[in-house]
Amino acid sequence: MVTYFYILTSLGLILHNIIGEGHDDINKKLDAFCQEQNRSDGSSSGGARGKGASGDKNGGSGSQELYEEWKCYQFEQLRKVGQGEDDDKLKGAGGLCILEKTNGEENGKKQKTFNNFFNFWVAHVLKDSIEWRNKLNSCINNGKTIRCTNKCKNDCKCYESWIQQKKTEWEQIEKHYEKEDFKLFGPYVALEMNLQDDYFPSIVMAYPGVKFVEEIKKIIEQNKGNTDVKKENNSITKLLEYEEKEATKCLDTHKEEKCKRKPSTEDLARSQTPRSEEDGNHSDEDSDEDEDLDEEQEEEVCERVKSLIGENDGSNEISGCNPKTGNFEWICGANQFRNNQEGPCMPPRRQKLCIHDLKVLTNTSSEKQLREAFINCAAKEIHFLWKKYKDDKKKEVTTGGKREETDKLQSQLKSGTIPEDFKRQMFYTFGDYRDLCLDTDISARLYYFYTYVSIHFNI
Repeated sequence: MVTYFYILTSLGLILHNIIGEGHDDINKKLDAFCQEQNRSDGSSSGGARGKGASGDKNGGSGSQELYEEWKCYQFEQLRKVGQGEDDDKLKGAGGLCILEKTNGEENGKKQKTFNNFFNFWVAHVLKDSIEWRNKLNSCINNGKTIRCTNKCKNDCKCYESWIQQKKTEWEQIEKHYEKEDFKLFGPYVALEMNLQDDYFPSIVMAYPGVKFVEEIKKIIEQNKGNTDVKKENNSITKLLEYEEKEATKCLDTHKEEKCKRKPSTEDLARSQTPRSEEDGNHSDEDSDEDEDLDEEQEEEVCERVKSLIGENDGSNEISGCNPKTGNFEWICGANQFRNNQEGPCMPPRRQKLCIHDLKVLTNTSSEKQLREAFINCAAKEIHFLWKKYKDDKKKEVTTGGKREETDKLQSQLKSGTIPEDFKRQMFYTFGDYRDLCLDTDISARLYYFYTYVSIHFNI
């Protein structure tokens, strides 16, 4: 039997089982791998017999499974050690891989044909690569200024160790793989065909819309139609080389000396509540983790807002919220307030406040969704207010009022300069959202919203 076709026959079941593993499961294994690296001072222990993800039934990224050793035998070697398997089946499947000792099974043995073992390893490398890029998105996001953080520094070190581990495993697996009889196809041509026709389509189905999947696609497509693929330029080797460069870039960004910077005025201002001197659990490590968390959340919010606003210049609706147009007058009618309260008046700013994302929350919404709804609403509101602010300044110029260099407002904003009068608008707007969250808003229209929030989120 031609080995290549046997691979295709068995590939469906193998990939189905692997792709079915959950995102959280893979992350736990990567975390366990990192913990193991930290305990051994970041050293990678790739062995000569295919350790790590290649050898564990769950993908091999857990700390215990990391060092399980699978021994793979060519068909001729199996006959020498007396393995009692069907000769034709084993010969067509590239031999046999045996795990002598299994976790939780004192005398247990596990076996895979080499083809199944090979498919298993390749699929896990692709999936783990995608999860690594998700994990490190804020650390190596290309085209952006990334600030050094201790968490990124440690994650990048672990990422580098993982890549070295995979490279070592791949070198050992290749030695066995190249000895198989592929008849019409060379070993790496067969690999490329499997990547293009089976592995990658399964990955696309498991990770729809993920950016790094497109990067993997570019690497694989470079060898499409290439009938002379070699050990040096096959897609798995090129993927690992590409990731090695990314890890180097990550480590260059998050160097030890860069992460030991002095706190800036902005950092100090962000710490609104100082820690108590009596807090016996406080440590420098805690501070580093808190700072890293703040930076990650800040990065996540910036990315969310950037995606939400897109190319909208403030002239068109954004997901349920509209530009600031029409009359802007104070309203003092009692029917606008809770309990028909007499006396207060509602400013134009509060009347047209963007609340769409808050109104569509349901009783199954999570606290994370509530947070994201506030972020979305505030981002859209400030964006539309900025558009109106610039338009109002243009009117002031044409009507002879206080002159303002309106054409420079946007460039000044990009440089980090926010006009003081617009800062006041932002201050009051964020105060409006705070009132909604804490039930100090007097609007009758949104009383139901706070009732809902207080019941479901215990605010």
